[in-house]
Amino acid sequence: KWGTLIGAAIYTCLQASDFIIAAFQSVLKQARNAVAEVTGAVVTLAGVSVLALTHVGALPMLGASLLGAAVALAISIRLVRRLVPFRMSCDLSLWRRYLIAGLPLAGSQILGMAMLRGDSLLLSLLQPAAAVGLYGVPSKLFEITTSVPYQLAGLMMPALTASAASDRAEFSRQLGRTLDATAVYGVAVVIAFAPFAGRLLALISGERFAAGAPALVVISFAVALAGLTHVLRFTLVACGRPRLVLIADAAACACAFAAYFALIPRFSLLGAAAGTVVAEASALVAMVLALQRAGRRLPSLVNPAKAVIAGALAALAMKYLADFGAPWLLALAAGGVLYLALVTLTRAIPRELVQVIFGAARKTGVGHG
Repeated sequence: KWGTLIGAAIYTCLQASDFIIAAFQSVLKQARNAVAEVTGAVVTLAGVSVLALTHVGALPMLGASLLGAAVALAISIRLVRRLVPFRMSCDLSLWRRYLIAGLPLAGSQILGMAMLRGDSLLLSLLQPAAAVGLYGVPSKLFEITTSVPYQLAGLMMPALTASAASDRAEFSRQLGRTLDATAVYGVAVVIAFAPFAGRLLALISGERFAAGAPALVVISFAVALAGLTHVLRFTLVACGRPRLVLIADAAACACAFAAYFALIPRFSLLGAAAGTVVAEASALVAMVLALQRAGRRLPSLVNPAKAVIAGALAALAMKYLADFGAPWLLALAAGGVLYLALVTLTRAIPRELVQVIFGAARKTGVGHG
């Protein structure tokens, strides 16, 4: 119970820090937010490293995490006040307005968390503990790798919001570039995880966890789908359609749990991974339909198709290198280099991506908002 309370405090600090990020984004000063996050991470790492030597248990470890999160929040508040002076106040009328406006997004977050944790929960109820342990590493890798497109979509949020209200052509270009970059990243995750899944798990967690390789292969495809879904979810919010996000996530959650209940009892951790793919595919389809309902067209999928073809060629190259006796890490690195070369030569990577992230908001006037 004490751990739950400490965890709630950690979550509160993290959410407050995430909220402040919007202020840094609005004036294109995100380096200052990076200073706060890195400092908090260093404090956390130092704390848990010292505590690990003393074997004090879980609660002090959580306390160290809380200290790091609190330090990051304090630095963020101090730095953001130099850019946007503010003070804390209590305004119940504003609270009510924000609460009503935020309810669809809150519901969407709850449904997303249910989908994210539902596979492991049902696996723990329907299968032996060993299956849960084997599935833990692929599940954690899914959680970590999907955070990258989530952050990219968040970085693009100010530019998408501004262009959605003023310039439909620019909005379509920005959305297309973001989806292109996300697709390139998603295919890269697939070719990084799938060809040598067993050896990768053994390297990360030990030989006993290599049995979870089939689940990692399947769940790598869910990572690619989840990245595109994150971008479209942020896009709908930028268009002022949070209710459509809630409806889409509700439909996806229903499909996800139907898949979990159907697949996990029969296929164990492989069924959980397949259910995650069904969940992310359902969410992606639902977001596409919601985007169309919002009156927005999906950009061209030519560059994502180029990324898929490049990824398939890179995976084949890895297989042939491994068959000829090349070390798997060397084959993986060679495949990665080939993939990057192919997506560059075919222009699947949007050249303007960096400029879009750091300059499009200024171009559309967000920095003056």
